[in-house]
Amino acid sequence: MKKEHAFLVAYCILLPFGRALASTETVKDVTSLEDCRKIGSENFEPLKLADEEVELARLKRQEAYRALFPVLGVKAEETTGKTQDATVSPDFKERLYGASLSHNLYEGGKIRSTYKQAEAGYMAAEKSREKTWQDFLYSVSEAYWKLAAAQNNLAIRQSVRDAIKNDLKIITEQYVLDLAVKQQFLAVKAQFLQASSQANQAQVTYSKARWNLAKALGLPKPPTLEVAREIPFKKLEPDLEECLRLAAGHRPDLVMQEHLVEMSERGRIIAGSARLPKLNLNAFYGRSAAAYERDSLNYRDDWQVNARVSQSIFGNSLGVTGSKINTSPKLGQSTRTDTETKGVNLNILDGMKDRTEIKQADLSYRQAMVKRNDLRKDVAIDVEDAYYSLNQSLLQVEFSEEDLKLAEEELKVAESKGKYGLSGALEMAQARNRFAQSKTARVEALSAYCIALAALNRAVGITDKFKIE
Repeated sequence: MKKEHAFLVAYCILLPFGRALASTETVKDVTSLEDCRKIGSENFEPLKLADEEVELARLKRQEAYRALFPVLGVKAEETTGKTQDATVSPDFKERLYGASLSHNLYEGGKIRSTYKQAEAGYMAAEKSREKTWQDFLYSVSEAYWKLAAAQNNLAIRQSVRDAIKNDLKIITEQYVLDLAVKQQFLAVKAQFLQASSQANQAQVTYSKARWNLAKALGLPKPPTLEVAREIPFKKLEPDLEECLRLAAGHRPDLVMQEHLVEMSERGRIIAGSARLPKLNLNAFYGRSAAAYERDSLNYRDDWQVNARVSQSIFGNSLGVTGSKINTSPKLGQSTRTDTETKGVNLNILDGMKDRTEIKQADLSYRQAMVKRNDLRKDVAIDVEDAYYSLNQSLLQVEFSEEDLKLAEEELKVAESKGKYGLSGALEMAQARNRFAQSKTARVEALSAYCIALAALNRAVGITDKFKIE
């Protein structure tokens, strides 16, 4: 009965973990971090949206640049007329063709400031896209190295579990043959259960890490790939002051905010232009002719010039217009027509909204300034946080390395004792679990160090500024 009971206990313990091991998914060739970046750049939707925003800003800048120059156009007209009584007035036709020009010569600096504002908007969009790119690189690096750690830790935990399974098998046989006491059997069994639980947890962590990498790459499901089997390490000790200087000149969100401040400043000029004089010009030059049905068309020069000057005065707008027209004679006229027109108009209280727009533009400018100043502080905080996190991760790597050496030495001692019968299965199982814990801690520390480097690169705003060759 004792033998059957021990066999049943061992079988129940080993069966589920054997199934779990058999169901482990096979993977393809090792994929580098650079490969993951390429995959993600083709699938990550925020990057595509950022590209579209840049293109939209470019078109707006192009449109604003076009407004700096006159608008040219060509036109051709033909008018035919038929009368009900041809004996009184015969049918006639008129034709006109030529080119037109219209230009806002001066609008209080609005035209140039609109272009400068659009140019700043384009630069801000580019920096926004760069920030999205750097955030993408960091998220991919973070997910990649966490998956690398999870992948290696899963292999470590499964290997140790299998080794302790053999120790449990030996102690079970000894226990059945009354060569080991129940306390020893239960202690080794507990070590095996601990190793199995940790292997299962490593499997869960590995599964989550694969999903996180898929999310970072913009993929609908986890990729079937294997990442770096060995996490690289090189001791890097950046200078904090250098990092702060780099961030001040290269952080894309900070540079973007500078452009947004410029946009707000240009917005103030645009709003204030409503109080300054405006000069608009329209002109046309061409050829025209008019004749009755049986007469031939005789084309002559046809031109006109119109100008308007306007000024806002205490919420009212005052406009002065002038025009000079020289046209071919129309039907019923025997000579050319040469006219001049002058006019003045006053619109009452149509400029009241200008005051509101000026106030709004001024408020937007001051808000942009406040946000820029706050962002400068946030950037400094980000840099220092990333810098000290890197130092902490470096210390953790060094500590885990020494602890792994100690655990490895303890395992060697336990194995040596076991060869000569000086230690039992329990001591071996404990040493194996201790070694696995130290080894996984070492892997986690290396992964955290790589992630900390990526975080510092993002903090200073330079991709791969600090990297392990």
